[in-house]
Amino acid sequence: MRNLKLIVLAASMFLFMGTNSACAQDQEPQTVIIKMHEVEAMFQSKMIVTKPNGETISTDLMNPNFKHIEEATGHNNVLLQTELNNWKSLGFKIDATYVTIIADMSITTLILSKD
Repeated sequence: MRNLKLIVLAASMFLFMGTNSACAQDQEPQTVIIKMHEVEAMFQSKMIVTKPNGETISTDLMNPNFKHIEEATGHNNVLLQTELNNWKSLGFKIDATYVTIIADMSITTLILSKD
């Protein structure tokens, strides 16, 4: 009788261990996309963050120009750094970085993911 209890206990443990592993494998990777549109002139510079659930958040940035390029760049860098640190603290890692420059606009794209 005691051996039967041990066998049932061991079988139950294996069953639950197998269930937990299957649940962990069913989780899909999560992706975050951060885009910074920095424009010198007519339009407002923005940082747009797309969360893993598809929600998009837009933050105004300072428009860089020759009069205050250091101030604007520093301000925008701190906002980007804060956003990156928030996602990294949640376990996300940077997968890719792209920079595109078109006339007086710079577009920086960062792709982060978490398994």
